[in-house]
Amino acid sequence: MKGTLIMKKTLMDPRFRPTKPKRGRTACVPTHRRLEYAHGYILLGMLREAAEELRAIEGEDRCDPKVVDLLMDLYLNSRQWTRLAVAARQHTELWPGAEQGWIMWALALRQVGRLPDAKAVLQRGAPLLDVPGAGLHYQLACCNSLLGEPGEARRELELSLQIDSSMRHKALNDADLKGLWS
Repeated sequence: MKGTLIMKKTLMDPRFRPTKPKRGRTACVPTHRRLEYAHGYILLGMLREAAEELRAIEGEDRCDPKVVDLLMDLYLNSRQWTRLAVAARQHTELWPGAEQGWIMWALALRQVGRLPDAKAVLQRGAPLLDVPGAGLHYQLACCNSLLGEPGEARRELELSLQIDSSMRHKALNDADLKGLWS
């Protein structure tokens, strides 16, 4: 009984951090399960719990694209722009052909008022993508529009719509592209 009480107190202590498994042993909760938990917590707005699940992932699994994607999602939802920029930049270094890292990096820069830098990030990423990205060109259109470059904005928006025509409705209602319609 007394041992159970001590264990409950320890687990309920907010400073409690699980210890690393001993050499040769596996973690109690597999990474794919922690990712499921973290994703669910993010969807529910339980960002502290999501962060704890991601923090508990160890070793090489921390560099898994799914882990880094969820980490970026966590920073996006918690509006931690500097951390999002760092994580997204690292994502682009590890997987330069993936669109998500470039978009998240640019978004973080936009949120801290660095619009020209956001545009530069997107321009750097565009030729590196494994598959042409509608989202990246759409974000470039938004940056160009906000920077007062409507010709470039239209060109990027056309590229985006050629890749994914379903973005047309979004573009018509996007405040960032308002200057193109007036």
